Amino acid sequence: MQRPLLLTALIAGLLFAGASPASAATRQFDMWTSADATVGRAHAYGAVDFEFHRVTVRGRLNDVCNGDSPGDGHGAYLRATVVLDNGNTRVLNAKDTTGCRNPDGVDVWLVFDAPRAIRAVRLYLYEYDAQRNSTADTANKTIKAP
Repeated sequence: MQRPLLLTALIAGLLFAGASPASAATRQFDMWTSADATVGRAHAYGAVDFEFHRVTVRGRLNDVCNGDSPGDGHGAYLRATVVLDNGNTRVLNAKDTTGCRNPDGVDVWLVFDAPRAIRAVRLYLYEYDAQRNSTADTANKTIKAP
């Protein structure tokens, strides 16, 4: 009597343990825009953490200035688009508009609790000048969920 109960508990434990690693993962990213359109660049780096129906984008975002100029008037922006299994999306944003005053950039901490399974996070890094409504250099990266 005790043996079937122990076997059932072991099988359930293995199934539960096997499901956990496949549902959670951390993916690193490090992105730079070029300096083609402006003298400055945008830099974002960190990690995307996938946990069941939650995704967290964490790291740093920096409006990098050219050493020869005080700034180009463009801030650094990061758009994280969460793609769900049904094709719907949710957009999260971060920005560094501190210019050259903050050479280390700003912390990024974006969290989304999804009602469904998450398929991927698309990162779009860009420089933007709000006064001129002007987008400059960009970079893209797609990070797939486990």
